[in-house]
This record gives sequence, C-alpha cells and structure tokens, in this order.
Amino acid sequence: NLTIILGFILALSGRLQKLRAPLFCGVNGFKHIELAVCVFSVLGFSLLAGSSPSVFRATVMCLIALFARCIFRQITAVRALAMALLLSIWLSPVSVFDIGLQLSYAATFGVLCLYPLIDASLKLILPLPGKLGRGLVSIIAIVLAAQCAVLTLQLYYFGQLSTVFLLANTLAEPLVAPVTVLGFIATLLVSPYTIVSFFSTSTLGASPLVAPLAALTRLLLLPASWICLAAAPLIQLLLFVVERLASLPLSTIVVARPALPIVLLSYGLLLLLVFVDRSDSQPK
Repeated sequence: NLTIILGFILALSGRLQKLRAPLFCGVNGFKHIELAVCVFSVLGFSLLAGSSPSVFRATVMCLIALFARCIFRQITAVRALAMALLLSIWLSPVSVFDIGLQLSYAATFGVLCLYPLIDASLKLILPLPGKLGRGLVSIIAIVLAAQCAVLTLQLYYFGQLSTVFLLANTLAEPLVAPVTVLGFIATLLVSPYTIVSFFSTSTLGASPLVAPLAALTRLLLLPASWICLAAAPLIQLLLFVVERLASLPLSTIVVARPALPIVLLSYGLLLLLVFVDRSDSQPK
C-alpha cells in the first residue's frame, strides 16, 4: 500500500514538474517539497495502519529509499529489506519469533527475488498478447512469488493450504491500487478538519482563528465524501470476491505440518535458487 501511495505521489509530482509551476522555485525546491510530502505520507500511513511488523517493514523500506533518493544514491530493494529486518531485530530481538514479521519479510523477499524468475517463465508458458495480457501474467507472477516464499511458514504454523489463493489475489490485486489511492486522497482532505477540530476542543479553541479555519476546512469534507462514495463499490466488490471464494468447498485444506528441519531446508534451497539465478543473470 505504501508503494502504491508513493508511486501515486511521485507520478503526480512528475506531472507538476513538467508544468514548471512557478510555485516551486526551481528543481531543487520542487524536490524538497516532493520529499517532504512523501515522508509525511509514509509516517501518516504508518500511524493510521498501526505498528504491525508489516507496516514497520514497509515504513522503514520506504524511508530508506526516500533517504537514498535525497542524497542521490541508489539502493536496491533487497538491501532496504535487509536493513529494515536488522533494525526490527535490533529494536526488539524477540520479534524474530513473531509470525507476522516472518510472513511479511518472507512475502516481500519472494516478490523481490522470485518474481523476475517466475515472470520470465510464465511469459514463455503463457505468451498473452497486449499490455493487458502481460499485466495479467505479471500479477499472477507476483502472487506466485509471494506464495512460494510463505508457503512453508504457513504450513508450519497453521497446517492449512489455500486452494483459491491464486484466483483470489489475482482478482483482488487490480482493486487494491485504486482503493488505496482514493482512501489516501480522502484522508488528506479530512485531516485538516480533524486537526482544527482537535485544537478547537483544547485551550486554543478560544483563538479567533479557530472558527474561520474550521469553516474553511469543513469545505474539504464534501469532496472527501465524494471520493469515499467512489471507493465504496470497489470495496464492496473486493469483499464480495473474498467472501465468495472463501465460502467455496475445499477452499482451505488441512495438511500435516512440516517439521522445523524441513522448513529450514526449504528456505535454504530457496535462497540457493535465488543465488544461482542471480549469478547466472550477471554479465560475465
């Protein structure tokens, strides 16, 4: 979700930069505003979403990428993931045993490292024409990459295997991006009124500026409500897909839990596969 939000902000800032709006005093001033908006958005999203391991991972990775962009350096997503994991363990060493942390980092590792291999293989097996076909293959590859990375952990902790994960995620993926962007915009519009309302209940409420600001920011609630109305059908469709697929017979199969040595061996083989693939892809 954070990647979608940052992608939306960077795409919007790119359009504004092309317009060369006089509000931004040169490219450097524009870059500083862009960075400030991105950091504010990342921190705001993390506060709203909570302090789960997946949110912390995404927040740290995005902040690392933004910092590298600020100092004109490039950092790979895998290194940002490793730095986020080390920071999580350093802040709380026992968090390494957290199931949410393990699943979050494993899924992200799968998307980053297994996706290129699976995507290239699927495009050979399913050469669908056009941008829509290639996009569908990419979505399937992302879902398979994440599932391959978390499958052993899911079996070890829960002893359950989903038979509809591919269909469910493939149908849900196109709905997540617009819902996320619309929700982000609506939150931005509502935030000023929320902040002013908070101060109006404090000792600053007696200030003569509070009432005009409250009336001004209240005007933003109308477009925010329109955006929420636009997102509502997408959310309902997303819930419909999830509920319908979950209610199918044999949508979840109970299986025997693998032993811990099998889990460790499977991830060792997974790392070896990624290492061999990356070694072969490097120029000789």
